[in-house]
Amino acid sequence: MVRRAVLLFVSFTLSAFVIGCGDGDKLSKENYDRVTTGASGMTVEQVEGLLGKGKVEQSAAVNTAEVNASMQTRVWEQGGRKVTVEFVNGKAAVKTQKGL
Repeated sequence: MVRRAVLLFVSFTLSAFVIGCGDGDKLSKENYDRVTTGASGMTVEQVEGLLGKGKVEQSAAVNTAEVNASMQTRVWEQGGRKVTVEFVNGKAAVKTQKGL
């Protein structure tokens, strides 16, 4: 009975760990290569669909009568892997990676 309870606990713990690491599996060279930049750049939502939830590192906006622009830098990190995407007006403009 105790052995069964221990096995059940270990199974649930491992399942929670695997589910919690889901975004780490998304941080791959293949998904990085799928992120499009430039004129046909992806939205934040599209990039996060590929890489998981990113951390906002920088954000700025200019709203005047002549100019309406925004810039945001998001970062994804896992272990020694890092992806940085800069968004201009909501579209991916520049991407860099390290360790993929």
